[in-house]
Amino acid sequence: MLLTQEELAALRIELDEMTKRRGAILVAVREEEQKLADLHKGDNTIPVQGMEDLKKEIREGMNLVLEKLSAKIDQENRDLVHVLDKVEDKLMRKEADLQGFQEDSRLKATAPFLKQFIHLGDMMRKVVDENPAGAEASAAYLLKQFKQLTDSIDFILRDFSVDVFRRNEGDMRFDPHTQQAFDYPTDNPALDKKVRRTINPGYVWTLPYVLKAKANGEEHPLKEYRMIFRREQVECFKYIKKEI
Repeated sequence: MLLTQEELAALRIELDEMTKRRGAILVAVREEEQKLADLHKGDNTIPVQGMEDLKKEIREGMNLVLEKLSAKIDQENRDLVHVLDKVEDKLMRKEADLQGFQEDSRLKATAPFLKQFIHLGDMMRKVVDENPAGAEASAAYLLKQFKQLTDSIDFILRDFSVDVFRRNEGDMRFDPHTQQAFDYPTDNPALDKKVRRTINPGYVWTLPYVLKAKANGEEHPLKEYRMIFRREQVECFKYIKKEI
């Protein structure tokens, strides 16, 4: 999970401040150490009582430095834990936001399709349940119901901007851009590459798109374009010369 530029900048500032404070602690420690070293370089003819007082002063000074250093380190650790907690909290919130966005997007994208397929399944179950017992009556009933089912599928597709298209009856010209050919042998060369019949219709999908903004900042209106989702499947005559 990535943080935003603003969040990264804020964290860098906090870490820089912590680094500066640690540097100041190290400087203070080195200064105290230098003071102790300077004391050791003093006059060796210090009286016994003066030496004891000096040792006591040194011990007290060292203890004071250690206490200050320990307190500063504890504070730095608390600050660091606080920063890490903030980072972890932001990551968790971003992960939750992303999960919610993914679930919402998937639901919006798939729910309409699923509802239509469920409805189609209900229709097919109804056809099976109401199928007459007699063979003749059943055949006529099923033929009618299957025709209605195919019409229902076309209606469902139209709800998603997908339209059926077929060649005009009697038009035998083959269009490779909108049609997919399946060979049907013939010994008549005049029929070669001519369309014999439609096997399955084609489908065209109408999709919206928005053009880029004009130079003056005004946006173009919403427009659309059409794409061949599946070409029409047709049988085409293929001339095969007879062997004599």
